[in-house]
Amino acid sequence: MGGRNPGTPVSAPLNWRRATCAPSAQFARDGAEVVIRYRYAGEVHELRFPGVVWFALVQEAHAATFTTLTSAWTAWAVAGGLVRHVDGHVDLRYGYLGLREIRLPATIWGQILAAIRARAIDDL
Repeated sequence: MGGRNPGTPVSAPLNWRRATCAPSAQFARDGAEVVIRYRYAGEVHELRFPGVVWFALVQEAHAATFTTLTSAWTAWAVAGGLVRHVDGHVDLRYGYLGLREIRLPATIWGQILAAIRARAIDDL
């Protein structure tokens, strides 16, 4: 007798958006979070950003904060947030509701930034 627990709410399916400048990524809103799903090396990965972090990330992307990342940490707006580019990956840290660290392929990071700068996902 499998199935859903009667007390568990059913979440609505996400309304995924694609941007032509980000062919490996999909974007959606899930309540107060922005969700990014991407395919890399044959595997599907998912990132979830609290809305406040996402909006700060978008502001920083438009301000060109992330244009020339190196292996040195670059500060960004959210609660002591830091970002760097190392060995083909981008490391992203932010301190909203506890320290979060994300590592993602630099090519995917580039696609996320391209979608933001092209304003292809402004409605998130």
